[in-house]
Amino acid sequence: MARRSARRLQQHSSTTNTLSTSQITPEPSTATADLPTNTTSTSQTGYDYPLPTESASTSSDFNATITSSAASSSTALGFNATSTTSSAATSTSTEPSCLYTAPVVNAGFERHGGNTTPPWTTFANSSDVTFSNEGNTTDSPSYKGRRHVRVTTTADYAVLTITQSLTLCPNFPYEFSAWSRILRVESRCTVVIHIGGFPVAFRSSLTTSPDYEEIVGVFGPWDATAVDLIITVTCTSAGDVAGATTIDLDEVRLTPYYG
Repeated sequence: MARRSARRLQQHSSTTNTLSTSQITPEPSTATADLPTNTTSTSQTGYDYPLPTESASTSSDFNATITSSAASSSTALGFNATSTTSSAATSTSTEPSCLYTAPVVNAGFERHGGNTTPPWTTFANSSDVTFSNEGNTTDSPSYKGRRHVRVTTTADYAVLTITQSLTLCPNFPYEFSAWSRILRVESRCTVVIHIGGFPVAFRSSLTTSPDYEEIVGVFGPWDATAVDLIITVTCTSAGDVAGATTIDLDEVRLTPYYG
């Protein structure tokens, strides 16, 4: 009887020695901590402990916390922890600082002194062509704000220029925009915008409207930083129209172009 018991004890000891650690499942009643079902045993720095599986967030009763970010990463152990992953991105701007300064001053003609609108300057080829800074009224509405400019003429051939000197960022494109009203087709009026001597936008009285319409153009880039913006209003048949011909302008602007 003693010989049989010794043989069974020897068989049990041999079987126990052949089992790997991963084949042993501790009973909840005898284990010091419950192993989560969604973890695997991984050896790190000589210690065996369960780590969260690959998922966005894992909550466990065991002590595992893994937090990673683009800037730093850390591993800590503690009870009832959650695994989270986040990333942080940084960006740097390479745009020149001169892009943040509006090139056109007094773009809406709000600043005025009588019929002058500094720093804009005007030139007319005839005394029958007048330039005025108008308030926002029913008969002479502004597109935006309280003021706008109006060109009035009764001449057979009328030319008026409105000019401002600008400082631009070199080697960077810009978009020009302005709002205008031309009410009479028969006046044959046109509005042409030149920047640095190049035409960039155009509108004629063939597209008349009681409402303001936008004139848009893209130009550049070029090396020059100091350029003149010239708005030229030309009417070739205003003398044939009963009453005066009027053209309203407002909100003349330049903005960096990213198209």
